[in-house]
Order: sequence, then structure tokens, then C-alpha cells
Amino acid sequence: MKEPKVSRPDAVLQTRAEQDPQFAEDMWRFRHPEKDGQKLRVVDVLAELRDHYGLPVSLSTLSGFYKWLGLRRAFAESRNLIYQLKDEMKRDPSITLEAIERFGVIALATGGIQQKDGKLFAAMMKIGQNRTKLEQNDQKLGLQKQVVKLDERRLAILEAKASQADAAKEVLGTKLSPAEQNRRLREILK
Repeated sequence: MKEPKVSRPDAVLQTRAEQDPQFAEDMWRFRHPEKDGQKLRVVDVLAELRDHYGLPVSLSTLSGFYKWLGLRRAFAESRNLIYQLKDEMKRDPSITLEAIERFGVIALATGGIQQKDGKLFAAMMKIGQNRTKLEQNDQKLGLQKQVVKLDERRLAILEAKASQADAAKEVLGTKLSPAEQNRRLREILK
């Protein structure tokens, strides 16, 4: 027979948050209030936990809980975003991989701003700049290919003209009658 799972003493807040979504939301709002709300100080959150929830915890436990809760919320937001994207792709099959990638870069950059993560934001902006450079290089390459095709066409025309000129010189260098030379030159220069 399995023994009941005993949660770690420092995970009491995580356990409660997993069992009671409203508790998790309340805890988040204590430190991240709505638009006009008041952010509670850490000591006030500790008192709220002790007095209203019967959970006397240490400052380190509360700190670890808020890190965990932040990651949990970020994961949930990412998961919801993925589901929204899947639904949108089902509704509109014309959505391309490039559009999804662009959206991902924008979403990650926005996340970097929201989390005040300058390195993440800078990395996302650099990716965006690199993507723009690659697109510009692709456009340049496309133009260069067009120029090469035009040059190949010009070369083919010039080679044909040179071939005609050589053939015309040969005709003029022969001892044919002037009428026969004219007839052959007309055939060559068609």
C-alpha cells in the first residue's frame, strides 16, 4: 500500500496554490495588483498568510513561492498562446511558418519587456535585425540572379551577332558573284 504523499514544508504555498486556484490568484494580486490596486509589502503578505490563511511561512519560503508562481503563470500564458495560435491556424490555413516565427519573436520581445529582462529583449531585437538583413540579402540575391540572366541573354545575343559577322566576312572573302554574296548575306543576317 502506498503511503500518502507528504509535501515538503517549504512547498506548503505551492501545494495550496495547486489545490486552490483562487488562492494562487489572490497571492499573485497581493504583489501584482490590478490597475488601481495597492501592492502589498512582503511583511503584509506574510501577515495575511498567517492571519487569514493559517499559513505561517518564512520570508525565504514566500520568496521561493513567488518565483515558482511567476514561472507557473508564464508557462500558463505560453500554453494559452499556443492554443490560440493553433485555433487561429485551424480557422485560417493561409498562416505561414514565417508569420508564426515573426509572431514568436514579437511575443518573446514583449515578454522580455514585461519581465524587465534586457538581455532577452536585446537578443530578440537582434534576431529581428538579423531576419531583416537576411530578407534584404535574399532580395539582393534575387536581383543579382535577374542581372545574371539578363547578362547571359545579352551574351547569347552578342555571340549570335559575332557568329553572323564571322559568317558574313567569310562570304565577302569568297570569289562569288556580287548577287550570290548578297543572297548569302541576307540568309546569314535574317
